[in-house]
Amino acid sequence: MNGSIRWSVAICLFLLAGGRVLAQDVDIDRSFPSFSHYDGILAKDTNNATAYRERGTAYYHQNNFDKAIADFSQAIALNAKDAAAYTGRGVSHFKKGDLDDALADLNRAVRLTPNSAAVYHHLVDVCDAKHNWDGVIANATQVIRLNPSESAWACDMRGDACYFKSDLERAMKEYDASIRLNPTWDAPHYGRGWALYAKDDLNGALADFDEAVRLNPKNEKNYNMRASIYRKKHDWDALITNWNEAIANNPTNTFYLNARGFDYQIFIKDSEKAVADFTKLIQLNPTNSDYYASRANSYFLNGQYKEARNDFDQAIQLNPEEWYLYSTFAYFLATCPDASFRNGQEALKMARKGCDLNQQPPDWPDCRDALAAAYAEIGDFDDAILYQKQSRDKVLNAQGWGLLEEDKKKMKDRLALFEQHKPYREPVKSKPKP
Repeated sequence: MNGSIRWSVAICLFLLAGGRVLAQDVDIDRSFPSFSHYDGILAKDTNNATAYRERGTAYYHQNNFDKAIADFSQAIALNAKDAAAYTGRGVSHFKKGDLDDALADLNRAVRLTPNSAAVYHHLVDVCDAKHNWDGVIANATQVIRLNPSESAWACDMRGDACYFKSDLERAMKEYDASIRLNPTWDAPHYGRGWALYAKDDLNGALADFDEAVRLNPKNEKNYNMRASIYRKKHDWDALITNWNEAIANNPTNTFYLNARGFDYQIFIKDSEKAVADFTKLIQLNPTNSDYYASRANSYFLNGQYKEARNDFDQAIQLNPEEWYLYSTFAYFLATCPDASFRNGQEALKMARKGCDLNQQPPDWPDCRDALAAAYAEIGDFDDAILYQKQSRDKVLNAQGWGLLEEDKKKMKDRLALFEQHKPYREPVKSKPKP
């Protein structure tokens, strides 16, 4: 989807006292007089609604939305029919994230100026942010009626709204129209690719994302979606290539780094590169427990057991109420190949804590998987078999939770070991490091 908020700053500006006319889309740093100019006018005439409105517009362009709102409010108090002031206050509320206030002001503006395409454009943006998809469609239709030059944008927005309404066929038609109207724009290809992906047409989706990349090779979102498709296709080289491109275009995007780290760990089986990505994430956000837990698992798989233990401890210290941190730590304590890090009683304590915190009937296999491994480590194989069967059945009933076949096989292998009254040990992937 075209997920970014498209925002037009075209606010209708009228005559300022003294005969000065300001154009739309003014750059405050170059074209507006100093604030003392407005202050001087208002010092002489405190009832000058136009001066308040234009000073509010100046504040808006400086991203000082509180002062902009205050001035627009003064203009409205002096002239309740000032559509431009309502528009300015509405877009300022929008910039602050006050969506209900923005919608109220823009609806008032559109009643005062029912043929203003700019106000309908703003309404599209507010409705999009509020996930009011019918509102997006209705207001985008008005934009097309009043300003055909924005039809490609409006069709793309209607396509997004139809997608989120699960009307994929109409979404496709809207994206098709947007592409016809602006064949050099990547956004409708991105949106249509999403719709095709939702229809499980991976080849069609890939063709659209390929075209989106060709049209806009700097837009990292296009690489993100191509990576998702290549993961489904099990094309691991292409998967990593696209993550590399996404990250190159946005090096501090934690989502991309996190996804590449997991893909290195789970699919590529390169735990060293996974560790590197999770380390970068920790540097970007040193208080995120998830990143420590992810790096701990990568250290575990890489045979760096001391580092894994330290990261599990740090993750739990940062977020002591997160159930899965205890479950993954319990699995490490129960199955570590190095006996000096293995501790069945502590594993059982951590596994029980994880299941206690997961208040719903355990809805994730790791909760019972770790519990089964912990019971096996202390020699309670009856409970180990019980919980491993529950974990296995949960995975199978949930279509595998997206696990690879080799991971599902590992669950079956663990059950077979428990039935033989043997605990499970993770294989040594490399020589354990001190």
